[in-house]
Amino acid sequence: MLKSIVRFMLTATLAALLVSPGTVCAKTKAPDRATKVVQIYERHCDFKPPNGMSFMIAKAAHRYKLDPRVLAVTIYTESGCDKSKRGSSGEIGLTQINPNVWMPTLKSELHISRSQLWNPATNILAGAFVMAYVREASASTREVFRRYNGSGPKA
Repeated sequence: MLKSIVRFMLTATLAALLVSPGTVCAKTKAPDRATKVVQIYERHCDFKPPNGMSFMIAKAAHRYKLDPRVLAVTIYTESGCDKSKRGSSGEIGLTQINPNVWMPTLKSELHISRSQLWNPATNILAGAFVMAYVREASASTREVFRRYNGSGPKA
């Protein structure tokens, strides 16, 4: 019951973020301050999150000028904080990056290999990059999430 309530609350947070214009690109706090904000999400993961996950999220969000809550909720929703999760279409890790869609871009822009996506810090950085990348051509937060989840860099 408590798990259902927590999942509902986090989903409601995501929904609120989706309807708030400009949320994905909201001013980010410095990584050390944002870490405290993100730790709230970490407490409710389905799996034990990797050590330092909150700081990794805050640092990646700061680098790509994302709201750290958006990145945290994405990780919670996509993988339940399971760093070894493999999606049904081959998605990898915490942020469920689809290597079939994103590897050419990640390799050329961040110099990351497919095997490096299993590293939590690299996966979070790649997820933040993808979110920032799709944000460039998206008019709304809802559109950012739609493109994050399937359209890829060419959409």
